[in-house]
Amino acid sequence: MIKSVLSCFAAVILIGVSVSAQNFKQEISLSGLGDQSATARPFGIAYNPATQSVYVSIAGSFGANNNAVAVIDPSSDTVVATMLVGLYPEDIAFDPATGSGAVTNSTSGSISFFNMSHMVTSTLQLPDPFGIGSCYPFGITHVNGYYYVGTVDGSGEVYAIDAATNTLAPSMGFSINYRSLGRMTSTANGSLLATTTAYNATWSGATGGVFAYDLASASAGRQTNFLSQDNLGTYPSASDFTFANGNMFMAGIDFDGLLYVVNEDGTPARAIPTNGHSGYGLATSEEGSLIAMCDLSAGAVVFFDAINEEYVSEVGFSGMANDAVFANGKLYVTDQSNERVMIYDQLPTFTDRNEHDGTLILNNSAPSLGDAVGVTVLGNVGHPVWLVGASTAGATTFNGINFAIGPNLFSYGTNSTTFYMGRNVPNNLALSGRHFYMQGAVSDGSVIRTTQPAVLIIQ
Repeated sequence: MIKSVLSCFAAVILIGVSVSAQNFKQEISLSGLGDQSATARPFGIAYNPATQSVYVSIAGSFGANNNAVAVIDPSSDTVVATMLVGLYPEDIAFDPATGSGAVTNSTSGSISFFNMSHMVTSTLQLPDPFGIGSCYPFGITHVNGYYYVGTVDGSGEVYAIDAATNTLAPSMGFSINYRSLGRMTSTANGSLLATTTAYNATWSGATGGVFAYDLASASAGRQTNFLSQDNLGTYPSASDFTFANGNMFMAGIDFDGLLYVVNEDGTPARAIPTNGHSGYGLATSEEGSLIAMCDLSAGAVVFFDAINEEYVSEVGFSGMANDAVFANGKLYVTDQSNERVMIYDQLPTFTDRNEHDGTLILNNSAPSLGDAVGVTVLGNVGHPVWLVGASTAGATTFNGINFAIGPNLFSYGTNSTTFYMGRNVPNNLALSGRHFYMQGAVSDGSVIRTTQPAVLIIQ
């Protein structure tokens, strides 16, 4: 029993962080921009350091596509330029070497390129692999002189575009085995990560995850599935990445109320409860301590302390929060159901509360059935360490110790200085998709602190 294992734990008092509510500053109306016969409902949003401007894709509606990108000056919070692009523009990326940018036009199946003077310079039509009229490009990112574009047509194609010529570079692109792709990012180790959705054969469910592709070696890549659900009207769909405090965070629609910390190979590291919210767009504050998550379906912006990795607060409104970006100490949020960009200010910052001690090492956080898994807790020399587990990521307190997993804890064991546990994942199909949460507790002879938690997801 965990009570007997941890009965010697001393009480630990944690200092809470006082957070004032985020204040709504104002909204920027987009009404009348772009195609006058369509609404000016926005989709994606991004900040370009080269022009010190915020860019908003104006998509309109599915029934009446718009075709514009608005440019906002964050010093005055006014629209200073509008560029006409393809139909239903969505995601925006920039080339840091030139300051130019590109936007995906989903309905047109094309990419529009623009310069720092806010002039569209060219348009590239992408291939249509299924002959359905468009490949529906969505996520776009820039890596080492190339734009990489993912599609939601189910082909799994990722197109590479030479940013110097704005032309396709077929040898640099790759395919992800018939998946729909969301937003993408690159990592320090040279991998390109794409959020993925794979629908089942009857379209009654789906699996959301992350695909990691090594751009340098052009390897086959690795798919990691985070959540699968069948026979549901909603589909788990990985959506977006953001970097904060040296870590990468990933959110998804219908992801069981979890925000994930993701390793550079796309595998899970930790899972953070979101107070029941799902994430579509993510953004990190300029100093790196605050994450904003857009809950598209609930009409809310959810805030997280990125340093201590925990839910902080949320702001609800009548609308659909699609995407967000921080600029000039403010948060800009696109409202997809209205013709506006909302602005929040007086945002909190956070510092490390120094709650953790020791190290928890999980050698394989996304094992397949039959794989061996090893977990190690490293502590202070000559003092005890413990490894505990839970089936959920809800926080709990036991014997004065604040754990980030729970609420029902169970003990894997204890030892002095170091504890190791090795297991083989059973060949049981019912275990696929199961999440297991682990955390260590470490003594230094006077107080007990926990390690960072970890999550294991069976593939």
